[in-house]
Amino acid sequence: MKTLKFERLTILLHVLAWAILFFFPFFGRDTFSLHFIIKSAFHIAVLASFFYLNMFILIPNYLFQKKIGIYVCTVLIGIVLVMCIYLLFDQWWMEISDNYTALKPNRSRLSSPGRQRTPRSIGFRMIFPLISSLMVFGISTSLRTINEYLKKEKLQKETANEKLNSELAFLKSQINPHFLFNTLNNLYSLAHSRSSNTANAIMKLSELMRYMLEDTAGKKMQLYRELEYIKNYLELQRLRIDESVKVELLIEGDFTNKTIEPLLLIPFIENAFKHGISYQENSFIRVELISNDHQLILKVENSVSSQKAEKDDVSGIGLKNVRKRLELLYAGMHHLTIQQNENRYFVNLIIDL
Repeated sequence: MKTLKFERLTILLHVLAWAILFFFPFFGRDTFSLHFIIKSAFHIAVLASFFYLNMFILIPNYLFQKKIGIYVCTVLIGIVLVMCIYLLFDQWWMEISDNYTALKPNRSRLSSPGRQRTPRSIGFRMIFPLISSLMVFGISTSLRTINEYLKKEKLQKETANEKLNSELAFLKSQINPHFLFNTLNNLYSLAHSRSSNTANAIMKLSELMRYMLEDTAGKKMQLYRELEYIKNYLELQRLRIDESVKVELLIEGDFTNKTIEPLLLIPFIENAFKHGISYQENSFIRVELISNDHQLILKVENSVSSQKAEKDDVSGIGLKNVRKRLELLYAGMHHLTIQQNENRYFVNLIIDL
């Protein structure tokens, strides 16, 4: 629909431009002779013919095909042809006018005494068609070249967007199975121990999966919805861990009327639970979310066990993917710092919303 409207507007602008060129010679004139009207119409018809011939045939077939020599020669021949057509038509029309005037000598002498036709030189008569043809070829070449450039630029943007969307979908598909895999392991542990929290855990998982699979499909989410998702995730994790593991969630600021790309924050929290919990040593996980005017700050801190196992490949994929998503979705609009020492692992993420 938008393309059709644009094409109609383009046609209307072309018609308007040629109409202005047609009526332009009439401005400031007191009389409008049939001779002058026909002559002006013929000139516009010739210019329009070569305008569109250049735009739709010469430029695509020669200029865009890198046949510069053939294009330049064709344009020069066209300019010479336009000038010849102008001169021949003017000569032919002048003879017709003279013959018509000769049939009415008395009226001619009485109406315009002393105004004899002064023949103009061929060089003088060639100035107008030369300038007109140069303008026609120059304007048509410029318009077609600019239009082609804009089409290529639009196509490149569409291609880049398609590539970006495909890459983001792939990255997102890798994050979701990672979360599901970990959660199912948690549910298995609860069911194996016949915990009374199993039903509640399944309900929480259902809510989380609905958010991941339905609500976040191809769109930004309200920030408070992402916050609810994190809260549900933490509650689900608390069901499986020992009370000796201290889990804190600190929230500060206004989370309403703001949006964020979904599932960007959870991989850092997942990583903290995966590698920050130890039942042989004191361990903790601390998550802090701060929302100010134009930024969201996520701070995740967790203990590091002296007997911590090496990270498996799945966890590595999760953090690698979220880094990639941040680079794609918030290029130049985020700052990520990750620090680690013998006892602590710390993540600080700042996103400009």
